[in-house]
Amino acid sequence: MAHRSSNVPFCAICGLPLRNGAAVPTTSGGQVHLHCAERQSRAAARERAVRAAGSAAILAGVLMLVVGLAVGSWGLVAVLALCVLAHVRVNHRWWLYLIQSIRLWLGIRG
Repeated sequence: MAHRSSNVPFCAICGLPLRNGAAVPTTSGGQVHLHCAERQSRAAARERAVRAAGSAAILAGVLMLVVGLAVGSWGLVAVLALCVLAHVRVNHRWWLYLIQSIRLWLGIRG
């Protein structure tokens, strides 16, 4: 472990010195290695994707259960609408990033 009394800043994620290589600031005023920030970002994106897929699977199961119980057509529409709203609400950030990626891919600004 490096001696922390020197004037060399340390990465807030891994604790190693920020001597050579790219560093980016954090929202709390610290600095981190770019590769540490990217690794943490990829892990967070993977976690959001897994949560989104899991909640979609659960909501699909609920929908299939409702269909199996033969609730009327209005009940099915209501449950479907609630499932979609719940999925979008629970995975709000994932949807925002997906829409942003699509806009960037299509070249849409705004």
